[in-house]
Amino acid sequence: MDKKNFAEIFRYTDENKVEKKIPIVIPMIQRDYAQGRSSATEIRKSFVKAIYEALKSGKELNLDFVYGSYEDIDGNIAFIPLDGQQRLTTLFLLHWLVINRENITTDCDFIERFTYKTRHTTRAFCDFLTHKFKPQFEHSISHEIKEDPQFILLWENDPTVKGMLVMLDELNKTFYGENPEMKYWEELPKISFFFADLDELGISDEIYIKMNSRGKPLTRFEHFKAELDSVISNSDFSEKVDTDWTDVFWNIREDNGVELPVVDDSFLRYIHFVANIICLKKNGNEAPVDDFEMIREVYVDKANQQLLEKALDVWVGINSEVFFSKWFTSNQPTDNSFLVNIRQSVNLLKKLSRGEEQNMRNVLLLWGCVTYLMNTDKVSEKDFRTRIRVLRNLTLNSENEYRKERYSAMVTEAEELILLGTINLETNSFNQQQKVEEANKLNWIKDNNEEHELMLSTLENNNLLLGSTCLIGTDNYDYFETFNNTFKDSYNENEWIDLSRALLTYGDISYKENYWRVLIPGKNFAIWRNYFGPNTHANFRERASEAISGLLKDIKEGKTFDKIIEDWLTGLEKYDWRYYFIQYPVIMQKSQYGKYWFPGESKGCHFYTMHTPLSTGGRHWEGILLALSNEKGWSLGDYGNDLFLEGTGKYLVNERHSGIIREIVEDSNSTDLETIDIEHNGDCDLIDRVELLRPILEKYRLTK
Repeated sequence: MDKKNFAEIFRYTDENKVEKKIPIVIPMIQRDYAQGRSSATEIRKSFVKAIYEALKSGKELNLDFVYGSYEDIDGNIAFIPLDGQQRLTTLFLLHWLVINRENITTDCDFIERFTYKTRHTTRAFCDFLTHKFKPQFEHSISHEIKEDPQFILLWENDPTVKGMLVMLDELNKTFYGENPEMKYWEELPKISFFFADLDELGISDEIYIKMNSRGKPLTRFEHFKAELDSVISNSDFSEKVDTDWTDVFWNIREDNGVELPVVDDSFLRYIHFVANIICLKKNGNEAPVDDFEMIREVYVDKANQQLLEKALDVWVGINSEVFFSKWFTSNQPTDNSFLVNIRQSVNLLKKLSRGEEQNMRNVLLLWGCVTYLMNTDKVSEKDFRTRIRVLRNLTLNSENEYRKERYSAMVTEAEELILLGTINLETNSFNQQQKVEEANKLNWIKDNNEEHELMLSTLENNNLLLGSTCLIGTDNYDYFETFNNTFKDSYNENEWIDLSRALLTYGDISYKENYWRVLIPGKNFAIWRNYFGPNTHANFRERASEAISGLLKDIKEGKTFDKIIEDWLTGLEKYDWRYYFIQYPVIMQKSQYGKYWFPGESKGCHFYTMHTPLSTGGRHWEGILLALSNEKGWSLGDYGNDLFLEGTGKYLVNERHSGIIREIVEDSNSTDLETIDIEHNGDCDLIDRVELLRPILEKYRLTK
């Protein structure tokens, strides 16, 4: 294996010991020149700086191996590099720059024999650069090249040409920016390679291509790996990168009609993941996105290096698909199970390696698994089974708490939970109500047997709850199974509404979201999931829990929703707002988000159904008017409008204790035609006002 500088590669000695001048031809199989890309800024600057410092100081610089073979092209021998394309191209540009800057005229014709076979535009540009273009160095080189009349605009679409233009500017700025009179020509031969002819080594180019076929980002990863290896103190690190750890990410590649991830990309994502954990735990910030900046900020620290190695070692020899399937499921299991429902694909390592969504919930769950695997000598499988479920409960029910100032505590507490089984109630991290709930459940598990924990796990896996069981509570253990059989995410719209109507018979189950807007579960799964989420309103929890307990008790005894509703309506003497929701399902059918507005200090029989989630600025309807909106000849608009008699200016208004028929007169003013007082006791009607108003509406229709 020879050691050659750039100029020497253009010389070839044949079998007769005759030296020939040959070209270097970048073959079709090679990718575009990448060191000039904007995404390769760090690589470009680091490489150029290393060359500059070597030439300036007069030191030798070896740029590692260049592999290739000599081939006959159109009757002439040419060197075809199979590895080293990027470095050779950069040196071609550097030699061209020095030759033109320093007006070199002897022993420099080799520069004209460097070309690309990848694209016609690249070959043409190389020929233009070496035979036709003469820079003046009055502006940036790229500017002068593009302004030259012989420059073809089409070349700007060639990524290799674009990269060369960027690199020429970088080289010119670095080598001649401060001192345009600097001389480097005599020092250039000190830049060398280990030169390997594959034919002499007995290796075919096909085999080498296969060995080197991990994808286009290879060169960047190799740069990154070398930089990381230079700061790692463990001598085994580099070997593990190329063997055991690479196997981890190779083994989770999978072809299901999806483009396979490049192994190096997967590896790099995991290294960033560990760096993010380190930085989040430290100050709530993520690690730098730039690979090399991440090394400088995170992995120069020996403790962080050791953590990275441990976090990689834990996956060696583990089938991640089997591991995650042992603990997680993507949906609610059909039978009692300790599996943890996370409502997504369960292989969190594969999700990360593929570059799929990495929200804070996924980050914490994956880190919980890594923490366990790094500490299997301290944490039993049984303990992990409980603790990872608790972590699922905390992460899934803390969506409003995911803020930078909480991340450090979240990572720390996730680790403490997995290692020690403790929950810190004093910190500002996960949802506080959920933390209290989880602490109480852990104590309940200690006081009961494994069967109780199994039933709790099954309850928590309900897609409506996903760990948030505050409205059921461990006191209702006897109803856990009944809850799962009653609250099903497979319900259609009418079944959800019937469930809500039945539950309303047991009391006021509304949840006050702010000073005016309330949530009442209604016609779809999303509303109910929102309803069962953690909240801090003790009064609501008590009311809702009591109603749910009553419902589950009756369901367990054999009652149906229809029977519960029928029994409640029979013999009713007072009609509060709940009555109208139960008797007239259209009130809930029109609410897309289960949101309502009750004007006044208490809930009366005058309220608005909201179609929007937050305000009455969008579509909304007065509830009693909704119940009357199908009356013949009357119509109701979408934006809080009154109920109008078609073809007239007459309309019905529902107020707290009355209904008023009004008519529009001149100048859009209105006059009251009739007031229908609703007999009431407090906020309860003593008569169904919908039934009371119906004949009155019919009367006006017939007399219009």
